[in-house]
Amino acid sequence: MVYIERKEKLCTAHRLYSHALSHEENLAIFDKCTNIHGHNYVLYVTIKAPIDEKTGMVINFTDLKKIIKEKVFVKMDHKYLNDDVEEFKTLVPTAENIAYVIWQWLKPEIDNLYEIKLEETDNNTTIYRGE
Repeated sequence: MVYIERKEKLCTAHRLYSHALSHEENLAIFDKCTNIHGHNYVLYVTIKAPIDEKTGMVINFTDLKKIIKEKVFVKMDHKYLNDDVEEFKTLVPTAENIAYVIWQWLKPEIDNLYEIKLEETDNNTTIYRGE
């Protein structure tokens, strides 16, 4: 098995706020992140698969780039997630939920999708493996 990884950067804005909680509860849990703010995310999409004997590849990186652009960037880059992305009208756009949603978008297109890694800051990273 081989692991291949595509790294992309995207910029989004969001606020962490759950309509299932009171305003006071939101402030206690999410603190300053209840305000609209942005991140320059680094997204890593990892595929785990055997090398194809004919092509010598797991997947063509150009094809992978195109899939990520169509399924993720068009929907998220330079968007306000809470309003512009349907999934985040009901889900709080935490790094965990963003990684989960990206997995849901990519999995139908990438059979051997292994991992979504999302760096929200230099110190905060989420990894989702579809489990």
